Amino acid sequence: MDTNSFQSHRLHAKPVKSQTLIAHWAESLATFTSNYHKVLACLHHQPSVGECPSKYSQETFEALLMKMQTEVQLLNQDIDNFDPFTAEPNQCFHKKLATHTRYLTRLNQRAFLLLVDQSPN
Repeated sequence: MDTNSFQSHRLHAKPVKSQTLIAHWAESLATFTSNYHKVLACLHHQPSVGECPSKYSQETFEALLMKMQTEVQLLNQDIDNFDPFTAEPNQCFHKKLATHTRYLTRLNQRAFLLLVDQSPN
């Protein structure tokens, strides 16, 4: 394989990984946003009888919302510090993005479990 073919292959291989990572992050973030608003709505309606029946306390919902807000703040900080014009920080940023995606997924799972118990039997 000549050098040009190798360079071309490397340039195409890296964006695919980045695109996949960004796609997973975007999907997790979209689900996270939806879940955040659902948990928030449930928290605000929980005191009303019948609107949001739950075996979980208001504190459980508040704790989850606080964790969700913290994760968004951390993500915003990392994005603000991202410099797309340097190669080395891109690798670091990809690791951070993957970590955020894992945290978003965990928070989505927790929100889902709380919200599933909200639906009437």
